[in-house]
Amino acid sequence: MSEKFGVHLRDKVDKELFGDIQRDVSTEGMPALHHRVDKYFDLWNIAPVYVRSGEKDFLELRKRLNADAGIIISNHPGYVDVPAILRCIDRNDIKIMVDRDGYETLRALIGETYIVPADANVLSEVASHIANGGVFLIFPTGGESAGSKIDFKPGFTKLLETLKPNDMVYSFHMDSGDVASIESAYAGRSLGVASAVYLNPALNSNRLRETKSFAVNENYSTAREWQQACSKETVLRKKTALLTEHFKRLYLTN
Repeated sequence: MSEKFGVHLRDKVDKELFGDIQRDVSTEGMPALHHRVDKYFDLWNIAPVYVRSGEKDFLELRKRLNADAGIIISNHPGYVDVPAILRCIDRNDIKIMVDRDGYETLRALIGETYIVPADANVLSEVASHIANGGVFLIFPTGGESAGSKIDFKPGFTKLLETLKPNDMVYSFHMDSGDVASIESAYAGRSLGVASAVYLNPALNSNRLRETKSFAVNENYSTAREWQQACSKETVLRKKTALLTEHFKRLYLTN
């Protein structure tokens, strides 16, 4: 596939998925993204597998995710983790921290209501939002994760210090191997996507392929747990390292 056609296809897919999205988000809120996320997964025949969905307390877990004040965190191994998380969000009092490039792209799509730029100057705004009952999505690695190499950035530690002990810290973890496998398969699935968006969704040959799934784990905790995890240190860098280790213990140890 030529680079020129690849760009054209990407623009066409963006129009299919995100056309009129700012209007829909302004009237329906964040739930307006749900069917668009599902359509994105369907186009490429990829699927998140929420590993805790079979547990008896899963509905209570998600209920608290969509009701409690606090923060949502995740490792960030690729592009599919964001839609996998947004698919779980059924509340309108959410703000998402994104890098500068991502901020401009998302602002054009959905407006400024739900996003804030990755900037230390917004921490007081975010803290106030949480204090008023809202929730804030942040990627503590700053978008830099590769396999088990996860290193949180100090901004997360500073934000954590502003939380009340009973505020929610809801964490997600995406299997980086699964995500890498999906991203390596994108090029081979472009023809199926092109058939769907240019001709007819029924002609999407990706449906004949094996569904590429990726594991999504999650956990509900409070700020107190995370604050205690780094309480033995006073130096910001060392406190942040302890928070990184706490996340790894939750998800990367058997």
